[in-house]
Amino acid sequence: MKVGVILQASEISKHFVGVQALDRVQFELKRGEVHALVGENGAGKTTLMKILFGITHAQQGAIFYINQGIKVKNPHEAIKLGIGMVHQHLMLAPDLTVAENMVLGVEPLKGKILLDTNKAIEITKQVSAEYGLDVPANRKIKDLPIGIRQRVEILKALFRNAELLILDEPTSVLTPQESEILFRTLKELKNHGKTIIFISHKLKEVKQIADRITIMRDARVITTKDAGELTEHDIAYLMVGREISFTRVRPPEKRGETFLSVHNLSYLNDENTRILKNISFEVNSGEILGLAGVEGNGQTELVQALTGLLEPSTGEILIKGENINGLSPREIRERRVAHIPEDRMENGVAEQTTLEENFTIFQKVQFKLEKNRNLQQ
Repeated sequence: MKVGVILQASEISKHFVGVQALDRVQFELKRGEVHALVGENGAGKTTLMKILFGITHAQQGAIFYINQGIKVKNPHEAIKLGIGMVHQHLMLAPDLTVAENMVLGVEPLKGKILLDTNKAIEITKQVSAEYGLDVPANRKIKDLPIGIRQRVEILKALFRNAELLILDEPTSVLTPQESEILFRTLKELKNHGKTIIFISHKLKEVKQIADRITIMRDARVITTKDAGELTEHDIAYLMVGREISFTRVRPPEKRGETFLSVHNLSYLNDENTRILKNISFEVNSGEILGLAGVEGNGQTELVQALTGLLEPSTGEILIKGENINGLSPREIRERRVAHIPEDRMENGVAEQTTLEENFTIFQKVQFKLEKNRNLQQ
């Protein structure tokens, strides 16, 4: 390995049934850099990182880490080597506290079997202070916004002595404000000597955060360059293999009749804290209305009120002039109001069911009883 190189993957290939996921991939990582790995969906980025973290295994090639050849059999071995990974869909236990998640698997004990909760909280506060990443040690994960949950995942990896941190599409579930906080965090980690792989297909973010950029296309590495050598146009061209137009032609505005009206909407939570106060606005058909604000200022509760997930304290919500206060989420969906939630994996899909079941779960399915008494959809 070259001087200053912490990891080198050579001739890595991986084949799934009918799919060449990686084809003789070469990848080199310098110590202390933020290295962006970019490519279209299916280019092989996540598969390569899962091999480095021991989730899946290469069928060909070699990996060298800190001047030693390694074969990572599982994530536990990766963590022991100092490799941590923050997945696109976070891997935290939602009903446990931040502190309990932090020490999960390496729990400090009181006696032989009981968790030493005070010690877990102390560890969490120490790691949090060391890296300047504030987290509420006593709060349950399920009660925290996505940006804070992601911070917990990063701290978990750092607590387990990660020197190399892999972040898979870390901004895919973050607001722009949360993304900026994450970027400041990554720069701070770099100042602590950590090495970071940043997987993304958001070109502006890549240019903002990366020291070097590796571009993948169709299971292969196309090139690796210093970030300053590439423009966004260059990256896009190399990602897809053809010219990409960055010119946006805005269609003429065609506003229709008012679809949604909100009048003097207010909401008090269970602690009698006012979350929404006299909210009023209208949305016409054919219109895109942006809703902006710092996290925790009522955006989530407003969307939940609009979709029947919580009952507003006062005010009214009208869909095409019909008051929908008190209607169930199903009844509101039947009025053609859809909701893509903040955490799509947690609240948007049923992970343990098939795609077919997810697509049809809210549909009124008609069954016909045939002569052979089989049910057919």
